[in-house]
Amino acid sequence: MIVREPTPATLRKYGLSLDQWRQMLQEQGGVCAICRKVPKSGRLCIDHYHAKGFKHMAGTEKLRHVRGLCCSYCNRYKVAKLDLTSSRAVVAYLERHMNREVTNAGG
Repeated sequence: MIVREPTPATLRKYGLSLDQWRQMLQEQGGVCAICRKVPKSGRLCIDHYHAKGFKHMAGTEKLRHVRGLCCSYCNRYKVAKLDLTSSRAVVAYLERHMNREVTNAGG
């Protein structure tokens, strides 16, 4: 499956040129930055930090908040509302669970 390029309007919305978008895609190996798959739709979302006033920023300022290209599932359910603090909390939670399983299995 080939990833479809975004429209010029979508690129403008995030302050990206087509060449910048293509470079991001190449750096990610042509797949979603998180699940490492090409979605069936062939479309990747331009994931960005939801900074206050993003819609009214200049293109170069918007570009600072672009994080990568993700499939719609990963964009919506894995990173949409997460920040570094909450992500670390999720990792700590999962590690506690894994440690508990190892401890319980050993005795």
